[in-house]
Amino acid sequence: MRIGIDFDNTIAIYDNIFLNFLKKFNIESELFSNPKDQLKKHLFKDPNGIKKWNKIQGQVYGKDVRKAKIALGFFNFIKLANHFKYEIFIISHKTKFGHFDKSKVNLRDMAILWMDRNSFFDLDALSIKKNNIFFCSSRKEKILKIQNLKLNFFIDDLFVILSELKNFSKIIKIHYCRYEIDNINSSIKKINNWNQISNYIFKIDKDEKNKILCNNLIDKPLLNFVNFKNNGNSSIYKFNLKNKKKYLVKIFPSNELDKRNRIENELKAINFLKNKIKISKIYKYSVNQNIIVYEYINGRKVQLSKKNEKNF
Repeated sequence: MRIGIDFDNTIAIYDNIFLNFLKKFNIESELFSNPKDQLKKHLFKDPNGIKKWNKIQGQVYGKDVRKAKIALGFFNFIKLANHFKYEIFIISHKTKFGHFDKSKVNLRDMAILWMDRNSFFDLDALSIKKNNIFFCSSRKEKILKIQNLKLNFFIDDLFVILSELKNFSKIIKIHYCRYEIDNINSSIKKINNWNQISNYIFKIDKDEKNKILCNNLIDKPLLNFVNFKNNGNSSIYKFNLKNKKKYLVKIFPSNELDKRNRIENELKAINFLKNKIKISKIYKYSVNQNIIVYEYINGRKVQLSKKNEKNF
């Protein structure tokens, strides 16, 4: 299987950067709305709006790209793709230099640098081949590159690119639309998060997927990997290794519109509690994968008295 993926606003997310520009122009940010589209819509009301927009894009995708975030769930998507031996290609419509950029920052070099800093090419991380990354100077060139690569899937945040691929019926087209829900065209699958894209492409159940991801983090055979009863929205599993030592793994949900960093909050809480009460020690964790593994300790459920239960 061969999977092609767009880069800007599909893998690299610039919401935090566009939000800063909204503040700069005193534009009130709308909840659950795309900050990029909000900024563009506002600027285009100005006679010189197109020029201003092009200059901002040159900055965002140039020197500011270092501030971009990896799309939530993308790291785990690539881990699963590598597990099933799917080949990954990144195809981006990206000129060498930004419009009206006097400093002549090479946008393609900045994108590669960002990927390098985020472990895209590390064999023990995402293990994406540099030779599988293509930058195209025009939309037409991008369409031809996608066609020539003979992809099974192509994922892009821009519907217009996918609609131009409609004549290539063998390519399953996925519109990564974090801020859209209406299905404009039934032949193009619309999905708003990478977790659901993983489910759609790899077609495995939640427990199997979580075991693969945990196994990848631990890098040792997991024995007796079972779902641990819980009432929260995180997935918790119990397992042991060959040394018979027991562990718990907690996998946080990846909600791309939920701005809370769940795993970092958990790490802060553990750091605060570790010198105050007896708690499980952290064995391994990955912020990018939203996974934390604890050494298992025996305990018992806290029983509240009726008096305390009323005040709880």
